[in-house]
Amino acid sequence: MTEWKTPFVLHYITILEESEHKKGELVLKKDNTELIMQYDSEIFDVNIEKHEVNDTQLLHAWGDHINRVNLVAKKNSLNSSFSTVFKLP
Repeated sequence: MTEWKTPFVLHYITILEESEHKKGELVLKKDNTELIMQYDSEIFDVNIEKHEVNDTQLLHAWGDHINRVNLVAKKNSLNSSFSTVFKLP
């Protein structure tokens, strides 16, 4: 491969909701559960998509919707590295 044709995207699926978002850190919460996601804001932009759950077998486990957290690369580099850290508060 010599180049990226489209941006590199990491997807994370969760039932947690965005609670707080500042540069390089996204806080996700639901009820008494909280998760902190740390990422390199120099490398990635973040967007969150809400998707309705229509599968009746998944409704009891996931609820009526899920959230897809997308980390979208700002540059299409073939030679870069990154890490994403998930922390409990």
